[in-house]
Amino acid sequence: MICVTIGRTRHKMVIAEHRNLAERGAELVELRLDWISRDADVARLLKDRPTPVVVTCRRPDDGGRFSGPEDKRTALLR
Repeated sequence: MICVTIGRTRHKMVIAEHRNLAERGAELVELRLDWISRDADVARLLKDRPTPVVVTCRRPDDGGRFSGPEDKRTALLR
């Protein structure tokens, strides 16, 4: 199984790409919360998801874009 990563800045773009990837055969998707430009609405991103997901929020040290405090990052992932 291959996991495809989605890194988009807007919720509606993430949702649309997730649907498109599922239609093209993706079986697992990584949702990169650190790419979303506003506060991530995780419930919205997970509602009616077409495939299983791995949710990540990477710090710059891990190749990501999340620059907020660690407690906010971990709260997003709970």
